[in-house]
Amino acid sequence: MSQTVSENAKFRVSTLKKEKKQRLNPVSEFMVQGIEGLSPFDDLSQAALQILTQNSNGLPVLNMQKEVIGFLSEKECLKHAYDSKYNALPQMQVQDFMITEAYSIDEKMDIYTAIDLFINFNYQCYPVTREGRFVGILYRTNALKAVTQLEDYYF
Repeated sequence: MSQTVSENAKFRVSTLKKEKKQRLNPVSEFMVQGIEGLSPFDDLSQAALQILTQNSNGLPVLNMQKEVIGFLSEKECLKHAYDSKYNALPQMQVQDFMITEAYSIDEKMDIYTAIDLFINFNYQCYPVTREGRFVGILYRTNALKAVTQLEDYYF
């Protein structure tokens, strides 16, 4: 009889798991909004100050339609500052140092999909888009906070 109860319990648990609808947690719930992107024609030193002012580790570079066309990180700014110390470099623009293979994520993406990107790629943040236009940034810190706030928290 205990085997029957055990088998019934297993069936009930697996049925409940199947019935439980997994709620998607879109990135839009956790992203930082109100971030201003950069123009490719912005002065590099002013862009570095903007990165600092916005308390970010980098900012997306946007075209006139607010589409992400690149990314300027603290690292690129530091490279220029280092080179400038030893070489007489002219005033540079963001487009001269931005990463052109910038990745962005859609605001509807599930947070766990975004977490997978953070795990598998060495990015500290992702620009978030809505219909191809920049609307915010998701930082790794936001993703970690999200995980701790969700019902299926696994620590």
